[in-house]
Amino acid sequence: MRCFRIIAASFLFLILFSPLLIAQKIITYGIEVNASSCWLSGKAPEQLTGFSKKGSYNADFGITGQYYINKKNAIKSGLQIVNSKYSYQASDYKIRFPDTDSEGKNYERIVSGRDISENTSAISLHIPIILVHEFIINRSFRVFAEIGPSIAVPLTGESKVAGIFTYKGYYDDGGFTLEDIPLYGFNSDVIIKRNQNPAFSVINLEGSAAAGCLININRYWRLSFVCKYQRSFTSIAKHENGSFYISNKINEFNSILGAPGTGISNVSFGFGIQKAILF
Repeated sequence: MRCFRIIAASFLFLILFSPLLIAQKIITYGIEVNASSCWLSGKAPEQLTGFSKKGSYNADFGITGQYYINKKNAIKSGLQIVNSKYSYQASDYKIRFPDTDSEGKNYERIVSGRDISENTSAISLHIPIILVHEFIINRSFRVFAEIGPSIAVPLTGESKVAGIFTYKGYYDDGGFTLEDIPLYGFNSDVIIKRNQNPAFSVINLEGSAAAGCLININRYWRLSFVCKYQRSFTSIAKHENGSFYISNKINEFNSILGAPGTGISNVSFGFGIQKAILF
């Protein structure tokens, strides 16, 4: 909910100051290239033990447009293509939850696993709405800070997943456990090792904060250097409402990005070139 409030406030800010924007008649546009480091953020699901994660280095690029409200403040947006790669490993996995069998009887489903791993790469389109404040050092040099939300739209992705899972059922009424009965969905040592497409959400919300500098080449052209931090606010992968499981059904393996509180963080260093249009 906080993310939607930030976006609504940004749009309101844009609407309120649009008359000033027109009066200033200063617009810049350009391209930006970033070298970034990406990793899983947040706590690992309690279902996993022996958890370790690994990030990666990527290259991103995009186009930007900046609308000046006055000499020091602007609203920035654009389109950015972001590459994300991450992986994790876990030695063990275990969950217990109430379920109902094919005959309508209630029981407790017990799923255990070992040697769990996921290696995912994804490409997404980001549309930021950023507020920028610039500190004028002299006519040729400025320092800036910026903050704001962005909408991320997953475009494509692939996961390499692996694990060995066992599915059991405990019936409290009779005090017995069913296992090694594939006909009823109680399989043992099910090996999963495959490539699959992650079930990404349609859109995700992210937040970013950045700082950098601007160097004027002449009246119309300038260079930008920026250091930026980005983090996802919402679950990137789909999951059932109110619950998340790596695997609760035979041959199922859900991305860890569907776990509440688990997301992707990104730190990047970028270079860009911008052109000013003065009316």
